[in-house]
Amino acid sequence: MNELRMYHERYTKARRKRDKEHPGSCSLSQILGLWPSRSVCDEAINSYFQSFERCLRIMHKASLMVEYERFWESEEPLRQEFKSLAPQLAVIDAIIHAWKGLSPPANENINSLDVLCFHVETWLDSLTGRQQLTMSTLRTRTLLILAQQVRGVPPDEI
Repeated sequence: MNELRMYHERYTKARRKRDKEHPGSCSLSQILGLWPSRSVCDEAINSYFQSFERCLRIMHKASLMVEYERFWESEEPLRQEFKSLAPQLAVIDAIIHAWKGLSPPANENINSLDVLCFHVETWLDSLTGRQQLTMSTLRTRTLLILAQQVRGVPPDEI
């Protein structure tokens, strides 16, 4: 239990330090602004399920694909129902681009995988109370940790 308390205190200190260095919050529209085209997202999702979900089981493919199709068919992607889907898909895209060693396509609107992950992390940190304890939020955090590992972030910074 003392070890858990130690990790919690270290995380809290690191989070406070980061909040001082990078104040502000991130909105869903900022995350969506960094998204690539649908074809790039389709390829990233297929690669993710072929490579990572076989051993890590974070996402449920059938339900994700239903929501994913509804998102792309929607005329208003900023609707509340897609609030948790967009960050998850953004992190999946970052995982696959880092894992395959791909740089974002020149014609795509992605600045950097680091920026994308930073926006998702900022969005997660802006959630309060019970919003942080939903399954979709926990999935997003887990995917973010995986993205950080794949990108080679030092373990003490994860």
